[in-house]
Amino acid sequence: MKSPQARGVETRRLYAFESSSKNYSSFANKQRPLSFLCALAADVWQKHGRSRQRVPDVAFGEGTPHGSQKVSFCEGRNYIELAETQRDVKVLLHELTHALGYGNPHGKGFVRKYFDLLEEYGRCDRGALLLDAALFKLKL
Repeated sequence: MKSPQARGVETRRLYAFESSSKNYSSFANKQRPLSFLCALAADVWQKHGRSRQRVPDVAFGEGTPHGSQKVSFCEGRNYIELAETQRDVKVLLHELTHALGYGNPHGKGFVRKYFDLLEEYGRCDRGALLLDAALFKLKL
């Protein structure tokens, strides 16, 4: 089991990757209406979710404090709240990866599944994601 410090390093690296990566598609980065994101969540869940669990509720909200900003979050496997500036496919897929049960909280398994979803649903190029991942020392 990893120490809290090691998990914190993985999280900081992933967040730095997400805020700096130029390899997200314009599709993944575009702000979307709630109806679009809920439909996408249902599509992802149908293919990747556990059969006896319902699709998480996706809502627009304030988010939760993280440093000096409010960020989106996933609460358990049932609720995803998207903060005002994070209502896009990229952030939804990040939070869905948590809801699907991947995590440590942002370790190898999480990053692999997140990249799978970004490629499949976010129209992102896997090779470009992997190049940026190496720059930020993300472990896959």
